[in-house]
Amino acid sequence: MLLKKKTDLWGISQNLCIQNRRYPFLIDPKTLIHTMLCQKYRIEKRVTVNEKKKIPATDLLMIANQLIQEHDQYMDGMRADSVEEKDGVLIFKGNYFLNESGLPTEKTTVVFNVFKYLAHHLSKEFTLQD
Repeated sequence: MLLKKKTDLWGISQNLCIQNRRYPFLIDPKTLIHTMLCQKYRIEKRVTVNEKKKIPATDLLMIANQLIQEHDQYMDGMRADSVEEKDGVLIFKGNYFLNESGLPTEKTTVVFNVFKYLAHHLSKEFTLQD
């Protein structure tokens, strides 16, 4: 549902660019980059295992970080710094907000849940390029 909305936003962004040539700053650059990547990889609502799109890690991290910022549990400073793939599952890594002793905090659980959300949703659609 979210990605379908972003695909629809692509057309809106194009129209805004055409209509507002004098004011291109009215379009959020992060949203525009995200929608361009969605258009490039043709993100769809349902993708079967055989239809996974190969994507570079840098592009996948841009999509993941946009989804993190739009997530209900987003906290300032939360972002995915790296991604790897094991047995067809994408594993995102970043700051887990551990305390000085290296123990988990309340924020750690939130970050873990958001990264799990990313792995669940993006692993269905993408595989990393070699």
